[in-house]
Amino acid sequence: MRSLLAISVLAFSAACASTSSTVEPAIVDTPPPIEKPIMPTAFDLAMETVDGLTEAGNEQAAILRLEQLVGMQEATDDERAAALYRMGELKYGRQ
Repeated sequence: MRSLLAISVLAFSAACASTSSTVEPAIVDTPPPIEKPIMPTAFDLAMETVDGLTEAGNEQAAILRLEQLVGMQEATDDERAAALYRMGELKYGRQ
């Protein structure tokens, strides 16, 4: 009985191991979906304004804009922290 079971298992495993069929890779005709561009938030736009004012040499106006950002009701804690940090850089210089 054991030999019959052993022979059938051996024959099955030999049949599975000896398959010679090759599988071609799948070719996809459709291009990947295009991601929608992410719209910048009001905070991001305001920080771009601050950068533009700084590059133009108008640091005082940039500081005033940052003060407005800190007072925004809908600003998150991280956004307020970023605005305060940037304000400190402009007031006291980068070290």
